[in-house]
Amino acid sequence: MEITTPAALAKAVKNERPAKPKGSPLFAHASGRWAKKVAGKFVYLGSWRTAPGADCGHEAALDKWLAEKDYLLNGRPVPTPAEGVAGVSVGELVDAYLNHSREVVEAGKKTRRTHDDAIRSALRMVEFFGADRPADDLTEADFARLRKELGKRRPKEKGAKRPAAEGPVSLVTLAGEIGRIRAIFNFGHSPKKRTNLLKMPADFGDAFGKPERLELESESDARAAANGLKLFSAAELREIIAAAPITLRAMILLGINTAYGASDCAALPLTALDLEGGWATFRRVKNKSPRRCPLWPETVAAVRAALTIRPHAANPADDALVFLMPSGERWVRTLAKDDPNAAGVGHDAVAKAMEKLLRKLGSYRVGRGFYSLRRTFVTYGSEARDDTALIAITGHRREESGATMVGVYRQSISDQRLRAVTECVRRQVWPMSDWPAS
Repeated sequence: MEITTPAALAKAVKNERPAKPKGSPLFAHASGRWAKKVAGKFVYLGSWRTAPGADCGHEAALDKWLAEKDYLLNGRPVPTPAEGVAGVSVGELVDAYLNHSREVVEAGKKTRRTHDDAIRSALRMVEFFGADRPADDLTEADFARLRKELGKRRPKEKGAKRPAAEGPVSLVTLAGEIGRIRAIFNFGHSPKKRTNLLKMPADFGDAFGKPERLELESESDARAAANGLKLFSAAELREIIAAAPITLRAMILLGINTAYGASDCAALPLTALDLEGGWATFRRVKNKSPRRCPLWPETVAAVRAALTIRPHAANPADDALVFLMPSGERWVRTLAKDDPNAAGVGHDAVAKAMEKLLRKLGSYRVGRGFYSLRRTFVTYGSEARDDTALIAITGHRREESGATMVGVYRQSISDQRLRAVTECVRRQVWPMSDWPAS
């Protein structure tokens, strides 16, 4: 019998409409089409009434949804078959960049830690956009949404001993994330490196820029007001040095004498030290910048003492290092995972030993640790009023220090100027009346 009334037609459709497949994001709409609700509106993806096959066209509709969902969920028009989508996906772009980054690490031009940071930022971006999203399709609005996501605090990692911090991430952390992701897209379209994975340079827009200098300074001032300055007073330094175990004492003295960080101390080779002449010549681990610095007699004596108890290296490749843990391992190292595209697990025993010592002395506070020795050196050393010599010791990049072309053309700096900076720091740590005979 022919159905003629709307009520009878609706009842007939309801009786023949297939149930929603288990686990499917789609449902059979009364209009006779598979559908999905997006932003309050229905998206239709093919008929369930006329499609042949046991699944009533669900498989074809699901394939269509998976192909178009990134556009639909992000409010972008779906390209027509005639337009197509050229270029690589976000996942393919990330794979190409990380392979390149790994080669740079193996060539000794980048640290493994920097590479691991790039992996974490890249995976976070892939998680946000989806690995299959065409990289050329990303717009200024997409990057603005990504910046908002990057500003959110990540959940505590599995196995982490400390609770996850609350609130948004710091602007310094956000700037690092943005810089690493921009580097991935700049690699994808770089005439200088002859890479053309992307058709055009990425449209970052103004919203995906790094925080402004005034924003960073304002945040730094707020943190200093809440937690105190990230440096040590002269009295604290003397107490810390006196209480530190032999090997840690030598590294602490290098930190305040030469502005070395934990990674610098852990990678320091014996050939970099002239203990007789009292000089350290060692490129900065972080950026490979050349550095040369005079050593205090206190530092030389502490290093000599540490060498007397230095264990045999667990790895023959580390046998030339100045400092080794009692186990023979490096003090700072990265524990690599089997997956080459997975970030390694960092292990910084210097920072842990310093924190343990500060807690024992009652001097620990958030944000102040071994790296604060470097901050203290720069703060005290600036009193010498020779920023050029200060930069030559700390190994800051020219762009970080705001140096001009004069810094590019300068080929050397006198030992007297370097010594003037380190002795300026030394005078503030120890009164000159307490200085041992050189």
